[in-house]
Amino acid sequence: MIDSSDSKQKQEAQAELIRARAEMLCDAVSRRYTDSIGDLCVRILAGYDLDVIKEAFNKAELVFDRFTEFNKLREYCETIAGIRRGADRHVDEDCSLCRGTGWKLMRRSDDTGDMAISCECRKRKMA
Repeated sequence: MIDSSDSKQKQEAQAELIRARAEMLCDAVSRRYTDSIGDLCVRILAGYDLDVIKEAFNKAELVFDRFTEFNKLREYCETIAGIRRGADRHVDEDCSLCRGTGWKLMRRSDDTGDMAISCECRKRKMA
C-alpha cells in the first residue's frame, strides 16, 4: 500500500513540476499559459525521468517561439534519453582527447569560441 501512495505522490509532484516549467516556457516565448497546455505537457512527458524533462525544457526555452508546438518536447526527451542510454557504451574511458565523455572541444572556424564534437574514440567503438 505504501508503495502505491509514494508512486502517486511522485507522479503528482512530477506533474506539478511539468506544469510550472510549461508556464515558465510560455512566459519565455510570450505565449499565454492555459491549464490545457499544462495538461498536454503532463501527458506528453509522463514516464520520462525528471532530469530528462528538465533538460528538454531547458532546450525548449532556447529554441521555441510562440508558434512551436509543445509536442516537440517529446522529441527532445527522446533525444536526451537516447543519448544517455547510448553514451556509456561507446566511449573509451582512457581517451586523452575527451576524457571518457565521448565529446571533445574544437575551435570554431569563425573564432567565436569552442564547440563540442564527437570524439574519434566514440566513432571507433560505434563502427
